[in-house]
Amino acid sequence: MPDSNQRIRCRFSKEGDMRFIGHLDLIALFQRAFRRAKTRVAYSQGFHPHPLLKFALPLSLGMESRGEYFDAEMEENIEPEKIIDLLVLPVGIQITEARFLEKNEKNAASAAAAADYTITLPEDPLSLKTGPLEECMAFILNNRELMTEKKTKGITGSADIRPDILKLSLINDSKIIIKTRLAAGSGRNLKPSLLVRFIYERIFGNNPSWDESGWLYKINYRRDELYTRHGDQYISLMSKIPLNTKKPNNNENILFPQL
Repeated sequence: MPDSNQRIRCRFSKEGDMRFIGHLDLIALFQRAFRRAKTRVAYSQGFHPHPLLKFALPLSLGMESRGEYFDAEMEENIEPEKIIDLLVLPVGIQITEARFLEKNEKNAASAAAAADYTITLPEDPLSLKTGPLEECMAFILNNRELMTEKKTKGITGSADIRPDILKLSLINDSKIIIKTRLAAGSGRNLKPSLLVRFIYERIFGNNPSWDESGWLYKINYRRDELYTRHGDQYISLMSKIPLNTKKPNNNENILFPQL
């Protein structure tokens, strides 16, 4: 590695009680962990220097994740795997992978373009069955435009969310589970809770009973992975973008693990 500062990307999980830790508290938690580990993380310049840790997209409070990311700029030569061993973190926060970043790679926040989610539905007051859900999901996938109310920067207006739904499937096991890939980044972004609300309003219309019961707040959301976009491909933030790759045509597969 060159003598200049190294950048290391870490993938971590946030589960259990730690899902109630807000984004700013999470940043402070990792800053303390780096200080206790006595690693030479780089600091910003100015009157209030802080460790150069750049986190990807903030996670909604109460949501679990198995695919969170941060980039650390280091002033010492250290192997990525060493950071996993050195940082002492509370139960529920665990670094699972780490790798060097190339010079031309964007930071995690700038690179993020999509996210995988697992949505587990509780028993609902209207006894929703998989049949209507399957029909609604087929409706979503077969339409080019899906207009709904969406709040953006504090302003609520009508928006087309169909371009933000990249993948959608249903699992009917002991519980009803929705697997989806949604746009997630500084450009386009769709919260999984808005997708669920759209599905229920599509099935039940303006019937307020499911909304007023508080059922929406009992849904379990988990973020499983974050992706960057390279041409028409979606690649995990933990994977290096292949060099000299051409943009795939419509017959080529997008690079992502099977949901």
